[in-house]
Amino acid sequence: METPARRSVQVLRIVRGLEAALALLVVVTAVLWLSQHALWERLVSGPDLWPLFVQLGVPALLGVVVIVGAVLDGLEVGSVLVAVLGLVTLWIAASSVHTLLFPPEGGGVFFGGIFTMYAGLALALAVGLRTAGHLLAPVVVPSVRERLENR
Repeated sequence: METPARRSVQVLRIVRGLEAALALLVVVTAVLWLSQHALWERLVSGPDLWPLFVQLGVPALLGVVVIVGAVLDGLEVGSVLVAVLGLVTLWIAASSVHTLLFPPEGGGVFFGGIFTMYAGLALALAVGLRTAGHLLAPVVVPSVRERLENR
């Protein structure tokens, strides 16, 4: 029989897997977009909105998944910090979409994709650091405690 605690652990594992996959996707798209712009144009040469979806949608989706993961994880310092960065990324992406849908009267240059990709990269780095911290904590923390106790 499934208990609610067991079910929430399973959901949290799925969310963490989605976070890792989306963080990797953000890093790959940012590297392709920032380093090889000509290659990027060939890879996403579909409809006109496809590059914008990749630049704005993938970091925003990562932000949503990180926020959901933080809600499921509870009040843990790493989750709260990453969730705040997820909120910032989601806000930048939403502001960029709003700017595209309702452009200013005087025109101008659109930098929303660049800002969103950089915020997504920072969020992907934070997700990676938090994941590495969770993986290394069982190994590092006990050995540090032992060293401190043996003094």
